Amino acid sequence: MNRQEVTQLLGAASAVDQYAPQPDELVLRIWTSMLADIPMAAAEQALMAHYRATKDTITPADIAGWYRDRRRYAPPEHVSPPADPEVIRNGIDRVFTALAAKKALGAAERSGGEVDLAELELAVESDVAARRAWRGVPCPVESCRAGVGQRCTSNGRPLTKSPCHPARMDAAFAAQASSFAP
Repeated sequence: MNRQEVTQLLGAASAVDQYAPQPDELVLRIWTSMLADIPMAAAEQALMAHYRATKDTITPADIAGWYRDRRRYAPPEHVSPPADPEVIRNGIDRVFTALAAKKALGAAERSGGEVDLAELELAVESDVAARRAWRGVPCPVESCRAGVGQRCTSNGRPLTKSPCHPARMDAAFAAQASSFAP
């Protein structure tokens, strides 16, 4: 709070409390230094809360204590909304799409050929669809047993040279084939 705000606050206090200090030079200097780190809106709320609860004259310590308690016991400012599986899946697809595009562009540059945009789009879509299919089934490999949505591992570490175990790929393709069967 600045000096003008303290003057306004003391004026408001004197409207409800005849014993509130009058804003002379010394009072203004002391109150301003004691309330310098408190916003005016918070001081107004503290003033109202104080006079709702008691008839005692308000002090800078009452305002500072009220403000400190509100900050200390304040609810978290940001509460995350519940997770939406569709939003998460779309985000994962965007990441895999970007990675597949980068991979396809890198392969085209290394081969010295030009990039065919239709071919690039097809490669990206098929890579994303394949990863979604692989992650849609649990891994049957005894040493891995990665659940749906989890990465395959070898000796407790994620696979690096392949997106999943070949047996999981086979299981994913079998699941897709059975979904197309009449």
